[in-house]
Order: sequence, then C-alpha cells, then structure tokens
Amino acid sequence: MPSAEWETRPIPDIWRSTPPVEGDDQSLNAHDFFKYALLLRSMKENATQEDAIVWFDDALFFLRGGHDFFCYLNLSSDLTMRGRIFGGLNHAQQPAQRLIGWFHRLIQEASARDAATVDIFVAEEINSGSSAHRTMNVVRDALESLPSATTRITVDFWYYLACTDDSIFDPAKFQMEIQNKRRVDINNIIVRNNFRLFQGPLLAYDEERYSGLRVNSRGADAIEDHVSIRYRAGVFQLVCPDTGEIPFLCAPGENDLDNFVGVTLLNLLGVGGAIPHQVTARRVTALSCAECKHLFSQLRGPATTIWPSRLL
Repeated sequence: MPSAEWETRPIPDIWRSTPPVEGDDQSLNAHDFFKYALLLRSMKENATQEDAIVWFDDALFFLRGGHDFFCYLNLSSDLTMRGRIFGGLNHAQQPAQRLIGWFHRLIQEASARDAATVDIFVAEEINSGSSAHRTMNVVRDALESLPSATTRITVDFWYYLACTDDSIFDPAKFQMEIQNKRRVDINNIIVRNNFRLFQGPLLAYDEERYSGLRVNSRGADAIEDHVSIRYRAGVFQLVCPDTGEIPFLCAPGENDLDNFVGVTLLNLLGVGGAIPHQVTARRVTALSCAECKHLFSQLRGPATTIWPSRLL
C-alpha cells in the first residue's frame, strides 16, 4: 500500500532500484540532534492541535526538503497516510503542472460536495522563503485559470515553514512581502495563506547522506529527476560539542543512514521501541554536560515548550 499520494515518482520505487554504498563512520553534534528531534515534536504537536480544529483535507510536502517532515509525521501523527508529495517546484516544470492540476481537482471536488471551506497543510524547508512564494504563486496561477465557482469557496493553506539557525530567512521581511498574498479572492474562490515558523538545526539541510535524496534536474527541465542516496555507515554516534562525550553510539548494520537516523529519532521521541531510549538515557545520565541532559529530558516530556514556533 502506498505511504502517500505521489505527484512525482515515488521515492520508495527509486530506493528499491538503487544499490547501497558503504561509507565511513558518522558523527553528529548531539545538541543539534536533540534540538532537531524537539523541532519535529513541536511540528507534530502544533499540527495535531490544528488538525483537531479544522481537519486538514490534504497535506502537501515538497521534495527534497519536505521529505523528512513527511516521514516523521506519517509515522507519528494523525497525518498518517494523508500526505501528498510533489517534486520541488524549482526542480523542473512538471511539479508546478501537477500542483495546478491538484488544485483544480480540489476545487471541483469542493464544488461537487458543496463544501464552503477547505484546509490544506503544507510543510516546507526554507532558506530565504522563495519556495513558499513559489508555491503561493503557482496556486494563484491555478486560481486564475479556473472558471468562477457557483458557490463561494474558501481554501485555507496552513504553511509550516522550517529554517536553520544560519538561514538568511528574515521573518519581518517575509511578512512584508506576503501582505498582498495572505488573502486572494478570484473567481468566487478565496485563498488564505497562514504561516507558522520553526527554526533550528535541520539535519538533512544540504546533506544528501541524511536526506537520502539527490536532485539531478534543474528548473528548465521538463520532469524532475530524484536519485536515492543509500549511504551506509559502520558506526553512527552523537558527540557532545562541549565535552566530547558520546551519549549515543550504534552500528546501523544494513540500514541506510537516512533511514537509521529517522528510526532513531522516532525511538527517542517515544514513537518506536523503548530500548534505544533506555540505553541512551543511561548514557546521558553518566554525562557531565548539563545541556545534553536538559535537551534529552525534553524529548518525552508532557509537552514541548523548549522549542516554540511562531506565527507569521
């Protein structure tokens, strides 16, 4: 059974046709790893709360950056089996065409069902914010090419944007740029764009070993071209940047690095098995680093307040 609705070539199909590559041992900053886990948890908790209020009629993710968010939310939240995955809109011409076609179907179905409102979840990894602008512009193009709706329809897009601490993204500038995009009213259809920002370490940002994906196509190409990166490490470890201590160490075996990291995140956050968390908890208890202890203690706390998001 497919894990999502794929508007591009399914990544699992590409993965199955790609042989693994043996690589070197891998070390990650333990603080960044725990912070990324908390960012994912914060994204899940906010999505769960808002989904309970509005119920997302569809959940969109764009490759490459949105793939990790999809993998986590698909396995840990009520968005399981509800994702729809597109190629990156700047990676070829087809993804924009697919997005326009999807939006047309969405409006047709809403009209057929006399639905007055539709809510769409979107998770995107950003740097400057240009990808979010591109998505909004393509939706507007789709809106302008539709005939006037017989009854008024409102489509709310709920953008979950995530950027790194080193991102050039400027929230104040972005808010100014989207003033005329927050609400678009064309052909008796209203599109409203809502934004929530998450900021912190993104393990797979510009790092194909951890994303498991490479993009070979360019914007002028007709069809997007994704390549699976099946990198295997002898040992994977988390290293405290302050003390050099190692709170987590494991041999991934025949697991690809990106899959192993994803499963480890799920286990530490309480979605998967308890043994990795118990072993790591014992190691963290023996550490001298207060920051490692503090971050780790938040992973399975009652609710994450350490990693707040902000509305834009």
